[in-house]
Amino acid sequence: GSYDVSARAVGFSEARRTGVRLGVGETVNLSLALAAVQLQAVVVEATQPVVEASKVESSTRLPDAAVSRLPNNGRNYLNLTLLTPNVAIVQGPDGDELSIGGQKGIHNNVSVDGADFNNPFFGEQRGGQRPQFTISLEAVKEFQVVSDGGSAEFGRSSGGFINVVTKSGTNEFHGSGFVFYRAEKLTAQNPDAVKAQLPTDDFKQYQFGGSFGGPIKKDRAFFFVAYDQNAGNSRKPNRIDPVLANIFATRFNDPNEQGTIERTNDANALLGKLDWNVNSKNLLTVRHNYSRAEQNNGTFDVPTWGTSANGRETDNSNAFISQLVTTFSPSLLNEFRFQYARENRPRFYDGPDLPDVAIGGTDPVTGEFTAFRFGRPFFLPVPETDTRLQFTDNFSVLHGAHSFKFGFDFNRTHTSQTFIGFGRGRYIFGSVQGFQDYLNNPANDAGLLLYLQFAPLGGRTVEEAGTQAFTQIEPEFYLQDKWQPRPNLSISYGLRYYAQIEDQPILPLDQRRYGQFVGQAGFPSDGSIPSEKKGWQPRLGISWDPKGDAKTVIRASFGVYYARIPGLVLAGARNTDGSIAGNIFTCCGPFLPTPPANLGIYTDTATFSPFNPDVTVFDKNFRNPRTLQWGGSIEREIAKDLTLTFGFNYANSVHLTTFINRNIPAFIGHTAADGRRLFDGPQPFSKADGSGIGALKDTDSSGRSLYRGFVFSANKRFSNRFQFQVNYVLSWDYSNDDNERDPFTFRYADVLDFKPEYGFSDRDQRHRFNAFGVFDMPYHFILTTIFQARSAQPDSILLPNDANLDGNTLDRPFVGGRDIGRNTIRKHNQFYSFDFRVSRIFKLGEHAQLEPIVEVFNLFNNTNLISVPRPLLFNFDGTVRSGFGDPRQAQLGMKLRF
Repeated sequence: GSYDVSARAVGFSEARRTGVRLGVGETVNLSLALAAVQLQAVVVEATQPVVEASKVESSTRLPDAAVSRLPNNGRNYLNLTLLTPNVAIVQGPDGDELSIGGQKGIHNNVSVDGADFNNPFFGEQRGGQRPQFTISLEAVKEFQVVSDGGSAEFGRSSGGFINVVTKSGTNEFHGSGFVFYRAEKLTAQNPDAVKAQLPTDDFKQYQFGGSFGGPIKKDRAFFFVAYDQNAGNSRKPNRIDPVLANIFATRFNDPNEQGTIERTNDANALLGKLDWNVNSKNLLTVRHNYSRAEQNNGTFDVPTWGTSANGRETDNSNAFISQLVTTFSPSLLNEFRFQYARENRPRFYDGPDLPDVAIGGTDPVTGEFTAFRFGRPFFLPVPETDTRLQFTDNFSVLHGAHSFKFGFDFNRTHTSQTFIGFGRGRYIFGSVQGFQDYLNNPANDAGLLLYLQFAPLGGRTVEEAGTQAFTQIEPEFYLQDKWQPRPNLSISYGLRYYAQIEDQPILPLDQRRYGQFVGQAGFPSDGSIPSEKKGWQPRLGISWDPKGDAKTVIRASFGVYYARIPGLVLAGARNTDGSIAGNIFTCCGPFLPTPPANLGIYTDTATFSPFNPDVTVFDKNFRNPRTLQWGGSIEREIAKDLTLTFGFNYANSVHLTTFINRNIPAFIGHTAADGRRLFDGPQPFSKADGSGIGALKDTDSSGRSLYRGFVFSANKRFSNRFQFQVNYVLSWDYSNDDNERDPFTFRYADVLDFKPEYGFSDRDQRHRFNAFGVFDMPYHFILTTIFQARSAQPDSILLPNDANLDGNTLDRPFVGGRDIGRNTIRKHNQFYSFDFRVSRIFKLGEHAQLEPIVEVFNLFNNTNLISVPRPLLFNFDGTVRSGFGDPRQAQLGMKLRF
């Protein structure tokens, strides 16, 4: 906020500064001149040094001018985090995720006004990637991104920290209103999409809302509200093999598989905030944030999939936060915070009663091999609710040159979910002819590559077998001191403790299918889900101003950071035990002489006994991810309001979560002609009569990564009618497993040799460049620009058709009897984008202004490939986005401020 500050000491003149602007994460120092005690005040100019000499962490703050003025496609504040150093965007299991300092996207910690803003089940920010936004941009005052060097006060992340501060009401009434419009007629075509002959997305999108705040009682109580709404819809034709379209129309009474996919993209976000100066010592803040999002047909975007192969994605969240700041004395301060948050993220299916069917065939437009898909996606519907209770208390003590701070943080998250994957069955056919042969005679199933069906066990219904609820508890406490032994030297040191207490599997060990093997040699689990209780995290940071003139500062930091385990990782180990439910396969056991007829499912599963079912366990030595970070930088003011920074970041992570099949066939002692191992012996925990287990999915913590990055940045704060920030990152990111949280796939070539897996991480981008500027032009015009450039990410060379020698992993070529390794080539997904915004302010009387706005994104229409489109016949992803990036888009807007 903005402060008036005065200071006096015997032997010094009094200093008084008015209108001191203090941003999130900033410290402002006040200097007193030697002099006799003076009775009158000496007014000091209300400016502050551009170099923050006492800041020890590597952080970047985006102020209100950047948040409110920069072009932002979608009005999501997280888009702006990509403008800060060491922040990258990577493709995660559910879409784009943020990676900070080379860490996995699920290992960040996002907080809004000091309260946790993360989804405990998926491990990402609240709402995930699908909603247009989950908090109104009109409510965001500013935010800070800490990439490394976070003090002991920062926790629950081995990556980075994003701290958002919302606006409050003041003694004057202020408000805003806005509307933005974007449509296909203002949009270019992506050149790659044109070459691939993809259909055009005919869309319209409106975003509108506003804010209003002011006093309830002057100097005592204030209010602030902000609202954002997105109303979007699109139409895009699909293309289905006419033979298949006719079959579904005549045989399954489903005449609309070939047609236009109509999608919606609706979102609302409402924030309300009250600030009350209870008395001279207590400030009470109460805030509520509500968000809602819905995307009809928002699960998939693949042109050769039928209209029925889609779902409805929704998200609803409420967060209530109260905070009491108590000033006991000028040197004693306490901050207490409470949060109750509830997020519902159900996913629905609204189509015809058909199973998930994939059929290999020929694209009727391009003539290339593709996959057609129809019916209910195998993972839908999914009811899912997360609830969070959080208590935080921070106590600050100022004593001489020391600023002590200690406190605790308690998080309790509860997840309730029903997941009945394959409950309606899944069919995969290799060809259209094979599909027709099966329909004519189910026994003629040569063209059926796979059939899967979820089957409850022990007399349970499908819903009972797929439903579970569990709790995760995270207690933390910390102690830190920021010591200033000399005016030009600041030392921050502290210790944080973190624990994550996990819920246990649903059934007792003796009732689980794998219980018979616990304790045997080679079995990785003792049947429990380990809790992390050794999360000690020392932190140290130093900031030194060699000349004491606030022109140059040298920083160094060291710290240990622990990350949380998202609930999705726990879910499988709690109920995938071989006794609660199993999957019916066409390939396994005597139960299935032929697949069900006419795309049906097996209804009589009471006598079904899974034949060596797959199970999921936690390794008995499992630990939470831990990162050791250190870094250093030098920042120099080279001109008024302009600084240059050069820094280095190092992050070495261990105990990263990996998923490994420990029930592999035995290595029989010889190799294939190219040097690969042959795994075709018996599986140690399977049994000939089917009473053992199949794949043993061990949730392991043997993953590791290493990130090293050089950072060059220039920052000019607003003066002389403009401001800008420029940063360039040269980095190297290595790892041996980049799986974020997907327990369904194994991503290694040889379970007996993980050395070839260690190579460039999927997140590795050698070069990243960001620049943005805000310029006040003549005649009340305002110009803001953003330029971003990122180099390509790595990729692996795989054998044709993913020919797997052990049936579970992806195989790579061998050269000279050695695996060539993972991620040895580069994708073609380098990214370049130039965005700009032009507006003009028209004054409406003394206290209001109207601002017409034109924004253009990706001005030069760069292709910006996301992923190489593929047939997706055996696709088991929860969501698929078209492989081509967004083309040039224009947006028109109008904003009113008063």
